[in-house]
Amino acid sequence: MKKKWAVLMMVFLMTMPTLALANREHGEHGGHGSHSHEGFSLEEKYFGKVHFLFENKGELNLTEEQMEQIKNIKFDVERALIDTDAKTELAMLDVYQELQKDKPDLKKLDSIIDQKTTAKSKLAKTLVHSIVSTKAVLTAEQQAKAKEIFWKR
Repeated sequence: MKKKWAVLMMVFLMTMPTLALANREHGEHGGHGSHSHEGFSLEEKYFGKVHFLFENKGELNLTEEQMEQIKNIKFDVERALIDTDAKTELAMLDVYQELQKDKPDLKKLDSIIDQKTTAKSKLAKTLVHSIVSTKAVLTAEQQAKAKEIFWKR
């Protein structure tokens, strides 16, 4: 029974990073025809906004400086995503390792899960701050024009 449970846990833990990566890839590159934000992750919202701005840079009259600022924010987000993915994957490996013991330490498991949750929370804050920072790069006129273009699609 323990072996079956351990094998199931191992399969689950090994597929988690793959599913997360696939979800992020979809969020960065996937097309969304709807204007609804229901069901969108913060990642999808952020990368969708950046893609929209790059796609409409001419119509929005974005300057080279603005484009550079947006790119720099995007690189910071990508770094945060990589860091969070790594921390999450390592935490799950630590959980799996601890669960392999005859008497797993629940306090240690709780601590590992707390670390994973903290990393996810930090990423969510980074994404929200990046959405606001990206919006702040635009002038009021550019923000109004972006809304107009978005709702015409």
